[in-house]
Amino acid sequence: MATKPFSEEEIELLKRNPYTFYVTAKKIAFTSQFKEEFKKLYEGGASARKCLKKLGYDPDMLGNGRVNSIWEGIKREIAKNGYIRPSDTTHPIPQSAVSNNPMAVIKDLEHRVRLLEAQALFKKKLMELENSKRKE
Repeated sequence: MATKPFSEEEIELLKRNPYTFYVTAKKIAFTSQFKEEFKKLYEGGASARKCLKKLGYDPDMLGNGRVNSIWEGIKREIAKNGYIRPSDTTHPIPQSAVSNNPMAVIKDLEHRVRLLEAQALFKKKLMELENSKRKE
């Protein structure tokens, strides 16, 4: 079953949601913050449709195919990477969608900075541990 393309009006509406990283007629990409929030809600017992409504999306506009695949995509991403990656590193952004939602881009960049800081702290602790083992 083919996924219904978004109309121009739907695209404009979806662009306004801060959790939309980008949207085209055929595809919607969500921010990493959306994925984190969706995960919390879904694991807390909410259905995918309820999660979407809580995060400001109309599940009927997205269609059943997209609704049903969101959680599977998030699980695949976590299984592959061990965490939810910032959206700017997971999606090749179509040129037509680059300036769709500047606030979403900013939020994802902030998330990426937090991940990089955590990664740097982890590496620092690893180096300290290796150095302490060498001294023994």
